[in-house]
Amino acid sequence: MYPFFIGNTPTHSEIKVSSSYFFDKSTSILAWKLILPEDEFNLDHPAANPLIPNRGGPPLKRMPPTLTVVATHDWMRDHAIAYAQELKKVNVDAPVLDYKDCVHEFATLDMLLRTPEAQACAEDIAIWVNKYISLRGHEFSY
Repeated sequence: MYPFFIGNTPTHSEIKVSSSYFFDKSTSILAWKLILPEDEFNLDHPAANPLIPNRGGPPLKRMPPTLTVVATHDWMRDHAIAYAQELKKVNVDAPVLDYKDCVHEFATLDMLLRTPEAQACAEDIAIWVNKYISLRGHEFSY
């Protein structure tokens, strides 16, 4: 739902919201430092950034259908949209739901769950997920 990668080069959306309360690049960097081998730390590491050219690893065409949620003030917006576009290029169902005047994770933050945008997002996600649930036994049917 919310792709989690940033890369070494800041995007327009990162720069745009860099002074806002919801921009937390340092925590994201810390998370990647905890995930990646210490001697290989790099925000463009193949395990951390699926958008780098010639990254190795499984091809994007092996990814399952992927619903991406972005918002106007989402600091990961540009990476998320680019990721969905790359998935679409290899015929993966990868729609993007874009919500106005919201921040990253607006639909999962406790303090925002009751907003009309979060409620609409939850409904939109349910509709999309239902599309992939089989009526035979609730297994994914993609």
